[in-house]
Amino acid sequence: MRWSHVARLLLTCGAIAGLCACVSFTPEDLKPEARRAAIAAAAPAEVVAVATNNAPEFLYVNGQSKEVDLDGFSKVLATLVADSLRASGVGIEVGGRPISLQVAWLDFMFQGPCIVDYNVVLGENEPFGQQSKGRGGNLEKACRLAFEAASDQILRDVRTVRYLEEK
Repeated sequence: MRWSHVARLLLTCGAIAGLCACVSFTPEDLKPEARRAAIAAAAPAEVVAVATNNAPEFLYVNGQSKEVDLDGFSKVLATLVADSLRASGVGIEVGGRPISLQVAWLDFMFQGPCIVDYNVVLGENEPFGQQSKGRGGNLEKACRLAFEAASDQILRDVRTVRYLEEK
């Protein structure tokens, strides 16, 4: 067999292996837990996820390419914040004070941490961005911790507290 045939065969096998190594990392993989926040809201809130409408992004973890749907992760963050507010005694209802959340970027560094960049809009106010990290060498655990940290950051941020507590 000539070297050019061997090279072509190896490239083909590598391409097939690369296709097989591309798996999804879904929001359902996280299973974050809502934590109680210290907020005395003056009115109910409505927490919504804002879609990026971008094509799926990819994480590269331990030699594998994992497809990531940021819109799905925005929904996870919105649900987590709403559940944390609910656990704190804040009413969550359609038409409440709007809190809009969007995951803009998600990455997992080699052996961790998981990094989440997200945007927050409180009512008609200007959006602000934040970043949270979750430590750990396991993708799902590190990202679960990053999303829990994001929820805590949002609900402890002075802008959020003022917004929800103002009459």
